[in-house]
Amino acid sequence: MLRSQPEKLAQRNLFSPHLPTNGISYDIKMDSSIAMPMTSSQMKRFRDSTNESNSLQLPQKIKLSNQSNLLDQSNLHLHNSQQSEIDCLIQQHTENLRTEIRKLTMKQTRMLQCVIRDSMVKKLKQKDEEIEDLGKLQLLLQERVKTLLMENQIWREMAMTNETAVNTLRIELEKVMQVSEIHHHRNNGCDEAEDAESSCRSNCHVEVEENVAGKWMCKQCGVNRSEVLLLPCRHLCLCMICGSSIFNCPLCFSAVNASVQVNFC
Repeated sequence: MLRSQPEKLAQRNLFSPHLPTNGISYDIKMDSSIAMPMTSSQMKRFRDSTNESNSLQLPQKIKLSNQSNLLDQSNLHLHNSQQSEIDCLIQQHTENLRTEIRKLTMKQTRMLQCVIRDSMVKKLKQKDEEIEDLGKLQLLLQERVKTLLMENQIWREMAMTNETAVNTLRIELEKVMQVSEIHHHRNNGCDEAEDAESSCRSNCHVEVEENVAGKWMCKQCGVNRSEVLLLPCRHLCLCMICGSSIFNCPLCFSAVNASVQVNFC
């Protein structure tokens, strides 16, 4: 309920009726109990009631303040707890991610090592096979070289032997040809008388010449002249035709390893 200004001033001056009212006098009807000044006991009771009211309001304010502080502390603690949980989750997730990355890296490294090792093993195996093949080829070449050296030595010895045999045969043939020429000149220089007187002797010479001529005939066919020297027995006993198809000497029956054609002048 709204009050007028004079009423408010009058109510404020209840306990001090002699205070001025800005030169305005108010005709206020009051009870005798209100209009009378307050005694000391009344003032004491008023102060006590005021103090009691203040004492009652102060704990409430303190309580409210404490509750507010507790609420703030609780919120702060909750915030810190949530922040700690978030940090813990982030750290745990980071560690898990780091562990997964480490495992993946190790796995890829092992796979790469396996691939490199398999490739190196394959290459080393190929190199070992190549080295083994080269070793076998080297052994074969060494054996071939030894064989060629032995064959070369054999052919050299055979060539020397054949050369010696050819020289010997050439000397013998020259001697035979000289003997034939001597007999031919003798036969041409003799007259008819001497031929008649020495008919027996001439017949003997003819037989000797026939024997000499038959000695140089082919021992296989008996028709052609012997022109092939057989080795290693060194028999001059075959013609060119028979020498190409005979593998054993017709005189000593030894195996024929090679043959040499002898050209007579």
